[in-house]
Amino acid sequence: MKLLQKRGDEVLLLCSPREEVSLGEYLSVSDGGGRALIVQAYEQSYLEYPGMLEELVREEIVESLGQGEERDPLEIRNFNQLLRDLKLVRCKVRGVLSGGRLSLEAGWLPSRSRALVRRVSMPELLRAQGVQSRRPLKLGEAQGEEHSICWEDLDGKLTLILGRKETGKSHLAKLLATGLVQAGAGVLVFDINNEYLALTKAEELEGRAQALTPSSSLLFSLQGLGLGVMVRIVEWALETPAISVREFARLWRACEAEGRLTLDALLERAEQARMNEHVREALVSRLLALRGSRLFSEWPKPPELSSLFYREGGQLTVLALRHLSRLQRRILVEALLGKALELLSLERIPPIFVLAEEAHLYLGETHWDDLITRMRHYGIFPIFVTNQPDAVPETVYRQLDNLFLFNVNSERDVERISACLGLDAQSTAAIAKGLPMGHCLIVGLASHGLPVVSRIRSLGAEAGGATRSFLAWQQKAIKQSTS
Repeated sequence: MKLLQKRGDEVLLLCSPREEVSLGEYLSVSDGGGRALIVQAYEQSYLEYPGMLEELVREEIVESLGQGEERDPLEIRNFNQLLRDLKLVRCKVRGVLSGGRLSLEAGWLPSRSRALVRRVSMPELLRAQGVQSRRPLKLGEAQGEEHSICWEDLDGKLTLILGRKETGKSHLAKLLATGLVQAGAGVLVFDINNEYLALTKAEELEGRAQALTPSSSLLFSLQGLGLGVMVRIVEWALETPAISVREFARLWRACEAEGRLTLDALLERAEQARMNEHVREALVSRLLALRGSRLFSEWPKPPELSSLFYREGGQLTVLALRHLSRLQRRILVEALLGKALELLSLERIPPIFVLAEEAHLYLGETHWDDLITRMRHYGIFPIFVTNQPDAVPETVYRQLDNLFLFNVNSERDVERISACLGLDAQSTAAIAKGLPMGHCLIVGLASHGLPVVSRIRSLGAEAGGATRSFLAWQQKAIKQSTS
């Protein structure tokens, strides 16, 4: 490879047909003076030279006629073919390596005549950044070598996994969840498509994973949730006016004093108490919605909800949401996040991770701000997974610590993400649009400031989450009928 051109933070390399450069690969450009440009390849094209078009047209016409005898004693044709296959690799400067340390600058200009271009390994890059981790989380492969991230870079951080459907988003989310539990953390999964249930049966998580179905294996009691959490549910999930929320709290205290803290008792109180009829109507309709959600049970003794979030040695709790209505999901999410916040404030559980798949389907606008600001300070660290970039508020992008970007076709989405994260839109878009299935671009603390393309490894457990198709079902039915 030869250094052809450098303008600003853009570098153009000339490659022979035999030299292969992968999308997102890191290269070093040095001139023997002790410094080297660290560049990342993001686009490839053919070299265009004067007269090339005329040669191709002339050759195509001659071949189409199929007449005459071809003689090439000087083998000029072979040279022309080699010339036509020369490649241009566009790269983005990511820094300058000097004295074994990487500095994020792009101003140094190496000698073009003495320039030496070589590949840079991931361990070499990490050493140059001074990265040391006692707790690596193996993701897969980058630049032909095993690639891991530091799970400390997820701890206390806001993470987003983004990309088109069937590109590997949920697969990566399962890897992260498994790795965090193995490291001893508590992970709560809102499973919108019931695709994480198989993960609870994985051998590596034996004894540390549970799957719960709301309204069946998971029910709440009013005593167990408490007034504070129920007020959040009534106000945010059920969108109750403030004056009605105050009346709800008053009725709650009255029923609690009588020792009859149930939804039926609250309904009875709301129908008999002296209050404005509009307020009464609002309260009764909300209480009926809570009872109709089938998420509450009148247990004499409330269950210990702290076991949902954490168990010594790590805990994965998967909540199956597929059968729930939108209202049920919002009530459930509000109940669990509110209770987790309460337990964290009392220091009864350690900080936890919340993995929210397609969170826009059950999180209201107020939840986003609450999750990425206040709850993070208490110890709830969200990992959002979505295939709809425009459904994620801009506030999330601006406060992101880690982005795992799979294949994205929309340049508008990439430009929006790049602007919020301070990335170069041109190289980010080129890499994101060219990522094959199962590959992602990692940006943020997990990649230590340098965008890294990683091929995600396979799961030991059954992955789940694959799109169901009619042809697959038909083939399975035929096989069963003939066996």
